[in-house]
Amino acid sequence: MFSVFKNPFFLMFIVVTAVFGYLMWHTITDRIALKRSLFIINQKLAQDNILLNSKVNNLTERNDTARRLLGDVFGRGMTSFTTARITVTVTAYTASVDETNDDPHHTAYMTPSRIGIVALSRDLRIGCGLDRGDVIILKGYGAFMVEDKMSTHKNKGTDHPTEIRATVDILHATKKAAKLFGVKRAVEMTFVY
Repeated sequence: MFSVFKNPFFLMFIVVTAVFGYLMWHTITDRIALKRSLFIINQKLAQDNILLNSKVNNLTERNDTARRLLGDVFGRGMTSFTTARITVTVTAYTASVDETNDDPHHTAYMTPSRIGIVALSRDLRIGCGLDRGDVIILKGYGAFMVEDKMSTHKNKGTDHPTEIRATVDILHATKKAAKLFGVKRAVEMTFVY
């Protein structure tokens, strides 16, 4: 019976079988560990995907809300217009005879003068296609409705009239408030075209 162990082929068969069994055991356990790892990774990816979808939905809702708000501000559906931005100079004026015409209680469009409306220089009205009732947003100052026109030149009655370009004039209640506001240069204006 022990003579079987003396056979070199039988001993090699036993060694190869043992090594093969050992390798198969480790292969099987490695495959199980790999499957567990892949399962955990897939669960983590599914959780991340749910979180990402939640964030995308949140951004979509915020984007839709922003579109609705802009639509409300500009008074048009979001699909019907495009916004543009330019840099302007913002000044202040009051509803007085020396700063307007002989009827300071009405704008150039014949609407009642009131605090917060804006007058635009001729180049903005024509070049940007802005007209009465359009809304502009001045960065840092808010949204305003176009209800007035500016004169084409400053110092018209003098020898040196100066053309007014790229200027928005905000109507203030008093000369003191207008003077305190002063002149603001390089203000970003958003508008619809």
